[in-house]
Amino acid sequence: RDHPFVQWLDGRLTESRSYYSNLKMNGHAFDFDAAGQLQRSAIYGGTGFPQTANILAPRLEEMRDFAAQTRFLEFYQAHAALYREQREYFERDVDSQRMLSWLSAQFPSAAPYDHVKILFSPLVYGWQSMTRLEDGEFRELQAHINFPYPDPSLDAFEPESRALVRGNLLFTEMNHGFSDPTAEPLQERIAVALGDGAGWAAANSSASAYGSPQALFNEMMNWALVSLYYIDHAPAADLDELIERLEREQDAGRGFRRFAEFNRELIRVYRARGPTQTVEDLYPGMV
Repeated sequence: RDHPFVQWLDGRLTESRSYYSNLKMNGHAFDFDAAGQLQRSAIYGGTGFPQTANILAPRLEEMRDFAAQTRFLEFYQAHAALYREQREYFERDVDSQRMLSWLSAQFPSAAPYDHVKILFSPLVYGWQSMTRLEDGEFRELQAHINFPYPDPSLDAFEPESRALVRGNLLFTEMNHGFSDPTAEPLQERIAVALGDGAGWAAANSSASAYGSPQALFNEMMNWALVSLYYIDHAPAADLDELIERLEREQDAGRGFRRFAEFNRELIRVYRARGPTQTVEDLYPGMV
């Protein structure tokens, strides 16, 4: 706790919590060489939000010393089985490839990603984030998320339903990479439809932090898409309760005051869509 690097980190987070995403995400712009020494990545200059500086880069020597003093690699290798099990949970139970295939099919106009990377840590807790990186024609999506630990409140659901709910951490970051670009051309209409957002976001709630009509619409659509994914993949016996649970969380839990109405309308038009229509075709009507 007294190491200079930890003290520097603590200073940044005390100064502003807004530093957190930059610090968390840019950790992936470093790796270890064959000798076990931390180094700058040969691929990534930074893996934070676009147009933000990698503020970890000038602290490389302190980071190296911290890794050495804490014997980080020894710790990681000693727990390799746990980390492998967690990676396999994303691949097998959450089925990250199925998520990507569904999003690609439902948003055919979105520019495809050549690579999707899932970066997870228990230290993220509720501060999930997503970034998109481009290099020439190569496009990469990175989801920086918490690990979806078991939730006892899900015990009454089928195992497949539990995996779906636990997978929401990943789904709701990945889908920003498809949903947000789809909504962008509609921003003027969204601004008229939502106004100042007062009727949509409760005061002093997490919903109120989405400070523009576009951001508010994107986040409501982000979570409403979860219902559509449930419709296509959840066991029929659990479907209604899963959707109601989602609506309670978004309204009472996060302050999206009209989320249930918004969500039910999206469900209605999704179920009534034509045989060749995709989710992206529903956006103008939703606005």
